[in-house]
Amino acid sequence: MDPSAVNYNPLATYDDGSCVYEGGQPRPKMTEGELREASAKELEAQRAKESESARARESEALRAAELAENERLKVERTAVNREENKTRY
Repeated sequence: MDPSAVNYNPLATYDDGSCVYEGGQPRPKMTEGELREASAKELEAQRAKESESARARESEALRAAELAENERLKVERTAVNREENKTRY
């Protein structure tokens, strides 16, 4: 998965070795060290994406809880106001 390849696919989830570069040349074979480094980078990117997704879900959950609490308080205030109005008249 190489963004500089002419057939780069950002949706790819693994490197199948099919990258093609200008002039139609395939990517040169990677050494074991390069493969390990590329795998480590992919894993790091995946973990960062998962962490970002988790933070987004947490933020959404907090917002939903906040909205629910606001609605509960609104209902409670309405009920209190009704009771106060009953006792006034």
